[in-house]
Amino acid sequence: MGFYVPNFTFPPFDFASTYLDVTLAFATLSSCALTLILSPLITS
Repeated sequence: MGFYVPNFTFPPFDFASTYLDVTLAFATLSSCALTLILSPLITS
């Protein structure tokens, strides 16, 4: 019996899209956090 792992080699496009998704999610999270931190300063 051979040990077969499906999707062991990732295509460059899938890696790029996943990297883009992670970067986009991180940017959205940081901008939300920044808005939450700065909104009391702006309103006061």
